Amino acid sequence: MDVKLLNQFIIDSHDMKLRTEKLLPWLSDDETELWEDFDVKPTATKCIAEQCRRSGIPCPPVKAHEGEEAYQEWEATYSKTHLWIPALSSWRSINKIYGTFLTMKDRLRSDGTMPFALKYFGGHTGRWSGDARINFQNFRRKPILQNENGLMEGDEKRINAALKHRKAGGKFPEWVRASLDIRNLIIPRPGKRMIVSDLSQIEPRVLAWVAGDTATLEAVRGGMSLYECEARQSMGFTGDKLDTESDMYAEAKARRLALGYGAGFEKFIVMAADYTGLDITADDPEWIVDSDGNRVSGYGQRSRAIVADWRAKNPLITDKSTGLWAKLENAFKRSVGGDFTMKLPSGRTMRYENVKCERRIEPDEDGKPTSRVVFTASVGGRRVITYGGKLCENLVQAVARDVFGYSLLKLGERVLFSSHDEAILEVDDSVSPKDVEATMSECPEWMPGLPLGAKGKVVPCYCK
Repeated sequence: MDVKLLNQFIIDSHDMKLRTEKLLPWLSDDETELWEDFDVKPTATKCIAEQCRRSGIPCPPVKAHEGEEAYQEWEATYSKTHLWIPALSSWRSINKIYGTFLTMKDRLRSDGTMPFALKYFGGHTGRWSGDARINFQNFRRKPILQNENGLMEGDEKRINAALKHRKAGGKFPEWVRASLDIRNLIIPRPGKRMIVSDLSQIEPRVLAWVAGDTATLEAVRGGMSLYECEARQSMGFTGDKLDTESDMYAEAKARRLALGYGAGFEKFIVMAADYTGLDITADDPEWIVDSDGNRVSGYGQRSRAIVADWRAKNPLITDKSTGLWAKLENAFKRSVGGDFTMKLPSGRTMRYENVKCERRIEPDEDGKPTSRVVFTASVGGRRVITYGGKLCENLVQAVARDVFGYSLLKLGERVLFSSHDEAILEVDDSVSPKDVEATMSECPEWMPGLPLGAKGKVVPCYCK
């Protein structure tokens, strides 16, 4: 661990945390008297509800009950006119990473190393999962940037521009006072070098293989980027080569990574921003008139169109009779009263126990209770609603995990740890990224025809 940098991260994150608290009305020095009757804490539910009442807006949806997408829509609708809402989101992010930095500090050994934990087969699909309060499987995709005001920068466009600026010139623009990337704390020991290598687009490649999409597999095997292939097949691109920094490339990547598993328009908005930094809602109108003549929010208009377009152009996956989703869902429904089992190419099986058909009362889009029939199974000790798109996602994740596990076995003890489809190695100077790429590109015999590839690089610290 880079101990000096860790200490600096603790100082910077604590500073941002205190500055952000002052932007929350119930913690602001200027409004103390207005909150005398409340137990004021940064994320106190009663304080948030009262501030919503004073602001004349509805309370935020509860993520655990109504889902992440509903909360994201609420935040997007009101954050531009109520600045305490993005401040609350920022505080949660900063507080979480500040706590992680303190945990790392507590666990440091005298030689500057730090123990950590992973759960082997921690998820239903067989993937590893994080453990012991520091999740090596789920570090932030982007660093936290401290802006010129000492606060966490929340403008995704500004963040992305700053990251591009650093990529092009080697350093951030002047407005960035600090960059907090937890990955940068992990460094090779003296006399060693670190290589980070990942399987290239492994999950969308596996999805194409499972669905029998030979056109895509042939294009990738011929050297075309999977995302350029998406742009040519579905988005009308006809140029010589797709610019990897373009919005079209970002959208093509988001389509391939998100839409193969039944994601609706709300979830696609969140996933596109998470995977690529692309704001699908940027050009959405504030209000539109629906088919009944009612004035409703225009949020998600473009996302709806993208989802519909992708489903129309990928019948091998989406066709309601012969597509992959339909085949999996129909087989699952035929298992009512017993277990549903999928045998993977590697030979192992995934089991969904005690499949049931149930009638449940759940809120519709307007929040009104409605009755619907769902199919559920016992997974990991709890009952979950399962459908074709979800089964497809589980299948692809599981197959991709087995392919990656095959690579890990061949790489051996040089692997420090892994993160989904990425291997982080500490090696002697004689080992090159090409050596690692060659090993990871060897396809298991039980996946014939899968165009497997890997991309590795030597890094001074763990980084994307």
